[in-house]
Amino acid sequence: MRHLAVALALIVLVKSAPDEKDASRKTTLTDESRLALIRKAQVWTKTDVPNMNLRTGPGGHGAFEPNQTVTCDYVETRMHGSIGVHAVN
Repeated sequence: MRHLAVALALIVLVKSAPDEKDASRKTTLTDESRLALIRKAQVWTKTDVPNMNLRTGPGGHGAFEPNQTVTCDYVETRMHGSIGVHAVN
């Protein structure tokens, strides 16, 4: 599911980036081209679970140790805009 979200975010970023020739020009994806991009998106990659250490996790910058206490702050943010819901067949 995470890969699908990343793929869709990349599509949105690429399509919303300003054009070098005309930064004010806006483009809209047709339903057909949108579906074609979604079909090409990589949403799954093989994972070698037997060789993973699921207790320690992936590690790297920002990773948590097993049983580490994590504190966080909730920040309420008012969102603007709207979200369109489209069915993908």
